[in-house]
Amino acid sequence: MPILARPAKKILTVEDNAIVSADVRSILEAAGYDVCPDARDGEQAIEHVRTYAPDLILLDLTLPRLDGVDAASRIRQESNAPILVLTGNDDPDLLERAEAAGTSGLVLKPFSEHGLLSAVRSRLAEFDDNDFHLRCLIETMHREGADERAIVRAVQNAMGADAYPRRPGGLGRVLRRLGRFLTHAGSR
Repeated sequence: MPILARPAKKILTVEDNAIVSADVRSILEAAGYDVCPDARDGEQAIEHVRTYAPDLILLDLTLPRLDGVDAASRIRQESNAPILVLTGNDDPDLLERAEAAGTSGLVLKPFSEHGLLSAVRSRLAEFDDNDFHLRCLIETMHREGADERAIVRAVQNAMGADAYPRRPGGLGRVLRRLGRFLTHAGSR
């Protein structure tokens, strides 16, 4: 298997309603996504982000133990994965606070399969464009025997170039993936 094979994107759902959670899981798995074990509250969401390092998070705002806004804020301190709000609450003040906490999109309940998948795909695509080019760079340098420090410098330079637009927190996310890549590539 080539190193650049794209694994299924990991998605974490944070939803306290078991029926909604099961529906979301079913839709995402049928579309080929790897769905992490469900988180039922904000505290569990933070634990799952640490454990599973999802590529995208679907987050309800009205959760027990720690609400979605506070959970998003804490998740954002540890992860740059896009956070899509999945809620039936369209209160503008709540949604504005969620956006300020680091969420980057909205899926209103009730949702359609098409609506959910469109939102997920668009958010993942926005974050994935640079990753493929960076993975190519990393793979080439790794194959040529470059050390980790040289690879990190090359990634930093590439992300600063016009061809690789900079995203907030993007470098940290790429460097974490670099560490996982080098770990997996070294074991091949």
